[in-house]
Amino acid sequence: MKNSGKLHGSSLLLTLAFVVIITITVVGFAEMVRIARPAAASYLERARAREYSRSAIDRVVATLRQTTADPRRSWITQPGQIVAGSEADDEATPQDERKLLAESIALHSGTVTAGPPADPVLAPPNLNLPTYRDPSAFLLTEQRDGPDVLTMSVQWIYVRQSGDLDLNQDPVPSASDPIVGRYAYWTDDESSKINYNIAWGRAGNTNVPGHPTQIELTALPGLTQAHADTLHNFITGSSPAYNFFNTPLDARRIETTPDGAGVASALKDNKFDVTHFNSDPNTTFFNEPRIVLTTRPDHAGWTKNSATGRWEGVNKKTWEDGGLPRYLRVLKDPEESKDPGLPYTQSLDPVRLAEVVAMIAFQPPSGSDPGGYLQRNDWPMASGSSLQEKYFGHYPTTGSPSGINARTSRLGQLAVNIIDYVRAKESTRDILTPIIGYFDTTQADPKKAFALQSTGQSKNGYAGLSRVPLVTEMGVWYGKNTGPAFTPPSPGANPSQEIAAGANYYVFKIEVFLPPNYGLPSIDLEDIYMGIQGVSANSTKWRPNYPTYNTDTRKIDASEVSGGTTVLQAVSYAVISRAIAVSAPPPAAPPATTGAGTRIHFSAAVLSTFYQFAPIGDGLRTGIPISTGSISDIKSLETDDPRLNQHPDDWVEVAGNSFGERNSRWSAGQPASGLLPEQDTDVSGVVSDASLYMPPPKGKVFTRADGTLDDNAAGKVASVGELGFIHTGYEPGSLFDSTPIPAGVSWRTLRLQPSSSPTNIVPDWAVMDLFTAPVTAPNAFNRLVYAPHETSYGGRVNLNSKTVPFEVSRVAPLAAVMQNAPFDSENPGVRLTPAQALDRAGNIFHHALAANGKNYGSAGYDSPGEVVEVEGIADRGEKSEELVRQIMNLVSTRGNTFSVYSVGQALKQTPSGKLAVTAEQRYQATIERYADPDGGVHFSPVYLRSLTP
Repeated sequence: MKNSGKLHGSSLLLTLAFVVIITITVVGFAEMVRIARPAAASYLERARAREYSRSAIDRVVATLRQTTADPRRSWITQPGQIVAGSEADDEATPQDERKLLAESIALHSGTVTAGPPADPVLAPPNLNLPTYRDPSAFLLTEQRDGPDVLTMSVQWIYVRQSGDLDLNQDPVPSASDPIVGRYAYWTDDESSKINYNIAWGRAGNTNVPGHPTQIELTALPGLTQAHADTLHNFITGSSPAYNFFNTPLDARRIETTPDGAGVASALKDNKFDVTHFNSDPNTTFFNEPRIVLTTRPDHAGWTKNSATGRWEGVNKKTWEDGGLPRYLRVLKDPEESKDPGLPYTQSLDPVRLAEVVAMIAFQPPSGSDPGGYLQRNDWPMASGSSLQEKYFGHYPTTGSPSGINARTSRLGQLAVNIIDYVRAKESTRDILTPIIGYFDTTQADPKKAFALQSTGQSKNGYAGLSRVPLVTEMGVWYGKNTGPAFTPPSPGANPSQEIAAGANYYVFKIEVFLPPNYGLPSIDLEDIYMGIQGVSANSTKWRPNYPTYNTDTRKIDASEVSGGTTVLQAVSYAVISRAIAVSAPPPAAPPATTGAGTRIHFSAAVLSTFYQFAPIGDGLRTGIPISTGSISDIKSLETDDPRLNQHPDDWVEVAGNSFGERNSRWSAGQPASGLLPEQDTDVSGVVSDASLYMPPPKGKVFTRADGTLDDNAAGKVASVGELGFIHTGYEPGSLFDSTPIPAGVSWRTLRLQPSSSPTNIVPDWAVMDLFTAPVTAPNAFNRLVYAPHETSYGGRVNLNSKTVPFEVSRVAPLAAVMQNAPFDSENPGVRLTPAQALDRAGNIFHHALAANGKNYGSAGYDSPGEVVEVEGIADRGEKSEELVRQIMNLVSTRGNTFSVYSVGQALKQTPSGKLAVTAEQRYQATIERYADPDGGVHFSPVYLRSLTP
């Protein structure tokens, strides 16, 4: 019995043990469930918050895609919003509403307008919070409003259980469709910042003025020149080379390098003004490819297919198949790398040249083959206006089989001027053969209407402006040889006829001028052939009772040049006197032809490689004055603007002469004519000669009169601002078929200043949007930053830097574009100080117009050229266009890179209707928009980080 009792006790103990174990297990499981259930719920809430925060990013991408994917729709960007044209064109109106920037589309969740709500849970979120990584720093900006760092708050977008969005900032509770979450966001435009992977500064920088490395890092407060040099050297001189920063926080690496202390800290303090990556679409305001100002395909981003030997654009298409981008494709194939300044029989392809002239001037746009840029009249800032009507509206409307009339054909002269300027920039030759051609009115195809030729054409003529000595005055003396017989010199050309004692002969007196800023310190005239041509149909006859003479072309001899030296120095004149024998005695009766004249030409050889004709075409329609008294008192014809010597009416008979000195007709420094479009003027309104300019030859440096250097070592157009040198009053052709063409207008180039015309007339500065300077990148790896995609350009600063909806200043990047830049072409050694640059940047930021500036288009800057309307940029006359040339390749009005700052919260709605926050997630996401070569628009992530620990 005793043993039996012990067994029963043991069983009881075992049972109790099992009960205890089971109890512990059940309690433990219950406790685990109690702990895991809220943990799982918390994880779920956190996941919901992440999705809401990401919804904000997706919303921004969707907005950008909807707004910018249609190539027919114009748009600009700025921090916090995009301004665009309408989605559709109203065909009942004359303008295309898709081009008129009238719709402001928010890239944020809403503007906070009311005061703090009664319920703190409904308070709008502040996106500029201290960061968890560095609590002493704020996420977006360190700018302050008094003692406190700026608050950047936006509205909430509430999400209901059904998925509906509620924009009410005091949402009404609903039992059937409760609120389950909310998100808020703001989108920054990275292109309105300084890209410190590219920017450096102007001190010690040998790149061309329009290179994005010229953007001045020292415009950032606290960042010294030593800092800028260290940063630049770290990127470009480290091993491996091009040690780019890949994230916004990556610049901290520089702190570990010698001399790197303080750089990352300065970048952090200026975080609102700097970025490690940005780009802009390198297209026109009309979303069309810009024409690259180069004759070289490789400078335009084209590559040569090793298999086919043909050049292909960034879209892998040949020119004939629509290769892009377009450039000045005028050189022979496969000789694109030859010097474009060689005589055009060696370098220029006449068919290609005709196509390029048509593309710029008068070929109607069709499909993917852009053209007729200077004809277009759909400018949003001046709809219905065109450069054709602005400059040639008073020209006759005589037509041709191609449908192109005299007004349109003369646009070809502007195209030729642009091409010749680029040729001058890219050529190593001192004296440059200009393009000489005519408009073939028999051609039905506009692409073939321009015809290249080597002699002056009497009708429809074109003649380029290039780096040549200029003929500015001419006179003729006729009389008897009172001395012994002599034979004029004729070295190496046509033999001269002896002028016998007592025989009558002519002396042609010609003045040649080398302007001060024509890129050449001197020219040896002894290397040049000068021709004196008669222009009568059969023989050269002069005013009644004067005999014919032999056409004469031969090298200039030192004995013919006043002073005996043939070296023509810059800013000086040479006077050439050439004696020509008379071929027959004076006629007994006046000849039938009484209005015939003559013209002078310069060339590299006899009847080839003409440098210029003075005048071109049908010559001097009213003849040339003939003096018979003392040769020193010879009467002359003079020009005004030295470049205008091609049209017969450019030459005017004056009393006496001014050989060897400035012409009496020179109107620079005199009151302007009052014509519109107006002449080049200075700040006081008198005519200016500041744009009398040609670049030095490629690879050379020209020393200006003030001792500063004009460096064309790169041999590339540096900025579209150089279009300000393109003459718009130059007119060599005197006839279109048999219809007279007016003479040119002296001292008038493309006006890159506040427009003097009404706002319904397209301003000249709009032309800059049609072209672009070559993208300069040392190698393929470097292009990933300088040209991240075939259709984008890195480093430019967006002029539209006003933040929406906040009052936050972003002026430093605009100042960085201008600081230390020359701003006066007559004093290029003088640079903008930091204070002057900051003052002008403030004017751009606030859109403060010059005294004669005008508003065009939207409240922002629709086109980069519009910056010239701002006070302090180009409102000091023609010489102030220097600043435009310095900065125009460094600015944009649209960005391709956006950073979204988002916050998402998971919410629960209580039975009483109150809201409780159950989880929160914040993100910073950088997104890049880009277009592929075929026009498709894509979005890709650049950077993403969670801002919630």
